[in-house]
Amino acid sequence: YPLGLHALQNEDAMIYDDLLYNTVPDNTKIDGTFQRLRYINDRKSDIIEWLKPSISVTDYSKEDFCVIQFRGGEYLITSAFCPPEYYRMAADRMLEINPNMKFGVITDDPENANKFIPWAPIIGASAMDEQDPLAHLQGSGFYEYKGGPIGIDYSILYNAVHTIITASTFAFWPVWTNTKAKNVIAPKYWFDWSRSDGWWRPQDSIPNDERWLWMDRDNNLYESKTCIKYRKQ
Repeated sequence: YPLGLHALQNEDAMIYDDLLYNTVPDNTKIDGTFQRLRYINDRKSDIIEWLKPSISVTDYSKEDFCVIQFRGGEYLITSAFCPPEYYRMAADRMLEINPNMKFGVITDDPENANKFIPWAPIIGASAMDEQDPLAHLQGSGFYEYKGGPIGIDYSILYNAVHTIITASTFAFWPVWTNTKAKNVIAPKYWFDWSRSDGWWRPQDSIPNDERWLWMDRDNNLYESKTCIKYRKQ
């Protein structure tokens, strides 16, 4: 920790740290996840430029197509787990927007995606015969990713007009930086959709964006501004 920054050891990435944000000098390397929107909101326009995909997949960027992102693997045994009803409820809401809406699923786990969402085909990287050369770096623990280049799925989300996502960091970035999106449905309470009675994890994980809608376990949708106002501290 250069320049006397030893006091920043063991910081909680889920808590906004004014010292970390305002005191750390330029050219200091900081490791961590730092999953707080407060750290990045004021640089969104820059981040959109920094994270533009190197490839552009626009096949599914249509007014009558909704991209569903299904995160499988180890997620199926965590509180971030979203059951089949979540995807069905969210899809029905998309059909209210456009009765002609079609659906396709991008996923790291096509086997379970087919079990959870049998009514929508797999698209993107997991539908390819090609193997991602960096596949060995994907997945965690017991789960091994076996699909094609994941940059394809990132680009699909980045260009999608309508999306249904899970509490996945992989989905967050392309959707948050997507300038074409019109409707995004995400799980209310983010990582704790299946068990929360009002808290969010992380607490600061709600983009203040009218395009984002948050679905609870009872098929209700909430605007971001409402969720921000009433979230438990």
